[in-house]
Amino acid sequence: MTQNSLLGKTRLSLLELIVGSIGGASAWLLHLGASYLLLTVGCNENWPGIRLMLIALTIGLVAASAWTGLFAYRRVKLATRHDWALTLSAGMERENFMMVVGTVGSAVFTLIILAQGLPPLFVPLCSEV
Repeated sequence: MTQNSLLGKTRLSLLELIVGSIGGASAWLLHLGASYLLLTVGCNENWPGIRLMLIALTIGLVAASAWTGLFAYRRVKLATRHDWALTLSAGMERENFMMVVGTVGSAVFTLIILAQGLPPLFVPLCSEV
């Protein structure tokens, strides 16, 4: 939800700022930790569906990261009502800057999550060294 400020502009709530600015990074961090944990426990316990669980985890967190990027992009478009190139070239308010950083960051982190999720498709997961 947005709140009205004294100047008549709309301001983003704290939750919107957090989701928009660090949502993609949080999804990547969750993917990194959960995939290592899932792989370690799954290999030690001989779970048969580890590869499928890793694929599902990757798909879910790619979707979450992409959604936060789209969320941030829409907030920038709503707040500025201008072309995005004009928004980047002109001076931005703190909230718009955070949403632009969140949009770009989410795109990068979505690609990183995809890159981390591809090796389980091609390499053996539980091999003895």
